Amino acid sequence: MESKSVCEICSQLKETETSFDKYGAPDLSYSLPEAASRLEFFKAVEGQDVERHHIKRCPLCGSLYRYDLSYEYMMNGSEDEETLTRLK
Repeated sequence: MESKSVCEICSQLKETETSFDKYGAPDLSYSLPEAASRLEFFKAVEGQDVERHHIKRCPLCGSLYRYDLSYEYMMNGSEDEETLTRLK
């Protein structure tokens, strides 16, 4: 396994990454970095909805990340926000 300091995936991720998507307002939206899509599902967070809250693992160095998705329905357009946080 690679060290996270030289890992080609983890070196492209900050300690915390976020995305935001507002329906009907693409100018306000932004995505997680491409490297985040290379992380793999590792395990569910106990007592949480597995689709919205789980642990991801880097397939190269084994670093773990908590993934959280929040969704809010609003009259003027729904908002989705993802947070990816590196676990120590």
